[in-house]
Amino acid sequence: MPFRLIHDKEGQVTTGGITLEQIRELRERTLIGIKDCKQALLQAGSDIREAERILKRQGRLKANARSSRRSDNGRIFVHRNPDCYSLAMLTCESETVAMNRVFRSTGEKIAALAVHNASAEPVPEMEMLIRDAMAVLKENMALRELRFRETGGTECMGSYVHNDGQ
Repeated sequence: MPFRLIHDKEGQVTTGGITLEQIRELRERTLIGIKDCKQALLQAGSDIREAERILKRQGRLKANARSSRRSDNGRIFVHRNPDCYSLAMLTCESETVAMNRVFRSTGEKIAALAVHNASAEPVPEMEMLIRDAMAVLKENMALRELRFRETGGTECMGSYVHNDGQ
C-alpha cells in the first residue's frame, strides 16, 4: 500500500492530527528525532511548548540511565578573558559525538560559565547543559575536569589545544 499524505482544512500535510510544520518546528527547537517529536506532540495535544517540556523530561530520564556507560572520548575547552581563563574537559562515548556541534557548544558554554563564575566548582547550570546535550546526542557525557585560574597584571597567557581538542 503506498504512503498517503493527509491534508487538513488549510491544506497542510498532517500526520495523526499533527502537522509536519509542527514536527519540524519542535525538531529545530530541540534537535531531537522526528519520531520522538511526533510522539511528544501527540501527548501534548499539539502544544509545542508542552511537547518541548515532555521531551526534556524524557531526555533527562534517559540521561540518568546512560550515566553508567563509559565515556572515554571527548574534548578540552578553553575560555579566557584578559584576567582569567578556564579549562573544561568534557567526555563522551564516541569520537563522532566529540566532534558534534551540540557537544562542542555545550563544552564551550561550560568553560565560559567557569570564567563567568570565577570558579572551578561545577554549578547546577553546567549539569543541566550536560543533561540536555545527553538527551539530544543519546550518549553518556561527563565533566571530567574543570579548572579556573586568575592571571596577574604582569602575566602573559596563551592557549593551545592539540589535535582539535581531542
